[in-house]
Amino acid sequence: MRFRLSHILIRITAVVLTCCAVLSCADDSAVMEELDWAEAVMEEHPDSALTLLDTLDRSRLTTREARARHALLYSQALDKNYIELTTDSVIRPAAQYYARHGKPNDRLKAQYYLGCIFRNSGDWEQAIEHFVNAEGYVDRATDWQAIGRLYSAKRAIYADIYDFEKSYRDALLSAEYYDRAGNMLLQIKALTCAADYAYILGDYEVADSLLNDIEDSYWDKMDNLSKSYYYSSAINLARHSDIDTAKKIVSEYIKTISPEDIDWGVVANAYRLAGDTDSALWALERYPLGFPDYETEPQYLLLSSLIYEELGQFDKAYASLKKYSDIVGDEDIDKFEADTKFIEERYAHENAAIRHRNTVILIVFGTVTALLLAALIISSLRNRIRIAELRAEQERQDAERKLQYLESINTRLTEEKDALTDMLSKVSIPEEARRSVNDMLTTVTRILSAKASGSDYEVIDQVTHKMELLAEDRNHFVLSVMFSYATAHPEFTNALKARGLSEWETGYCCLYAMGLRGKDIGNLIGGGSHAHHNRASVIRSKLGLTEHDTTLGRWLIRLANETDHHGQNRAM
Repeated sequence: MRFRLSHILIRITAVVLTCCAVLSCADDSAVMEELDWAEAVMEEHPDSALTLLDTLDRSRLTTREARARHALLYSQALDKNYIELTTDSVIRPAAQYYARHGKPNDRLKAQYYLGCIFRNSGDWEQAIEHFVNAEGYVDRATDWQAIGRLYSAKRAIYADIYDFEKSYRDALLSAEYYDRAGNMLLQIKALTCAADYAYILGDYEVADSLLNDIEDSYWDKMDNLSKSYYYSSAINLARHSDIDTAKKIVSEYIKTISPEDIDWGVVANAYRLAGDTDSALWALERYPLGFPDYETEPQYLLLSSLIYEELGQFDKAYASLKKYSDIVGDEDIDKFEADTKFIEERYAHENAAIRHRNTVILIVFGTVTALLLAALIISSLRNRIRIAELRAEQERQDAERKLQYLESINTRLTEEKDALTDMLSKVSIPEEARRSVNDMLTTVTRILSAKASGSDYEVIDQVTHKMELLAEDRNHFVLSVMFSYATAHPEFTNALKARGLSEWETGYCCLYAMGLRGKDIGNLIGGGSHAHHNRASVIRSKLGLTEHDTTLGRWLIRLANETDHHGQNRAM
């Protein structure tokens, strides 16, 4: 009797367990179907996808794959509903799972949305690192829309840090993949961005060709917003060569596009440059139609300052310029402090990975038999050898970099020496400034001769120290030029200081007024072309020059001639 009872209980238990397993499998399948549905409606109805994912019972996500897929789709739905995340708490299960598992499409998206989180928090270096990781799956992925979105995100970051060559490249790539995905509107937007970057880079023929292709191939299928992008780019391009053509495009723009979709900043600037200040003010007053927060938009504030100045309303012009300066100054500080080179420290990561593996091995196998312990020791020795090899390789590369550093220093100093010599022979400058140039030339010549005192390895520290002193001499040099030039041309230097330039920046402008080119000034002051571009951009901003105005050198030479003429008239 007892035997039969126990036998019955065993059978009942088996049946219950079987039913639970079947129900569990059925529920897993049902969950995956619900996630399939959320993914299917994601592009057209992201709000519906977010609602389903938000209300899904998390306890039903019983597998790592289900949790990872839900996390990825949920991050995607939040992004498409313009809900920006700044922490990785939501995407983390997907990032961990798809780092080793899953299809290329999912692995690409996991890295992309992880990069978006860092982008939202302002960490561009980490964002680009994850976008580059996502790019590694492009060759195997088939979600063209996701790939287009990836390159569009990269394009935007490179544009923010003024790397317009990479922005142009990624804009074309995003357009290519949007075309494969059949998303014409996003393709047109990407092509319009590429035209804008080509214009900024000075390749006007390429910009014109891209805009012509858009008009010829897509015009009848474009919506108001796409046409607005086109008109904005076309006006900027036409404004470069023919202001009358630009005005015609502006007129067509206003007649064709609804007011809320028009870029009134572009229209206002076109009218301003054409000399129609009243129309420029009329367009500026419609700026809030597209930008409700217009009072914090740098474009609006700068245009407002320029237009009010031309109308003689100097109080309003100054107030707008002050707001513009504050906003742009804060943005520039953030950009300059960001690490924009995105260098991958490969050896550091490898060493950290090796140490992590060693730690795991020690924890897992620390209490096993002597045979396994011996195997662990052998593995640890191999890893140490590998670390030693990596360190030796890194030291070798450090030595090579030191040699390259000396060669680059020699090249830069030789160029600087030639520029100083040329400045003394060709440029008419005050005597005190000439003495400063001679002192700088003497310092450069001494550093160039340092190599004669020992081997490359022995003089690196000495040259580095002298380069630091040279940097201080450069600042003194610029100030000396300013003070000496101010003696001969006080009207010019006073005009610059009245526009908010510091004494150093005024001296920097004096070098232009003496007839030096931007390249020569970059060699004299040091820091490379990127540093020179940054300095010139800050000065242009203070002088109220836009990227579409004349070059800084020409503007300063014209100002010097005008102030000298004015000073002579006063003297008479």
